[in-house]
Amino acid sequence: MIVAETDDTVTLRRADYEALLEDRLDLAAAADHRAAEARLGWDAARAGYLTIDEAERVWSGTSRVQVWREKRGYGLRELAGMARMSPAHLSMLERGGRSASVEVLRRLATSLGTTIDALVP
Repeated sequence: MIVAETDDTVTLRRADYEALLEDRLDLAAAADHRAAEARLGWDAARAGYLTIDEAERVWSGTSRVQVWREKRGYGLRELAGMARMSPAHLSMLERGGRSASVEVLRRLATSLGTTIDALVP
């Protein structure tokens, strides 16, 4: 909210000024993040990010592997075949009944077009 205004100046409430500064810092952080992705060759369009709805599913206990599988539009059997594992093994991973080796996580991440970090808590 503007408190006072002249042709050359605008006076804001401190809270509004601080909110503007925070927005500026957020925009700068986002720009830095995009630049770092570009330097690393990270293809954000391919790897993607979880939407807020997808993240909420993860927070509520849905397996990250399942969320990414559904995000990519793969059925359980389809992803299992791509990752060279049995559908039963993948189903158990998604339900939390079994842990995955680094090799299995690598194959899943490659098949899903994301990183291992995106699949593990």
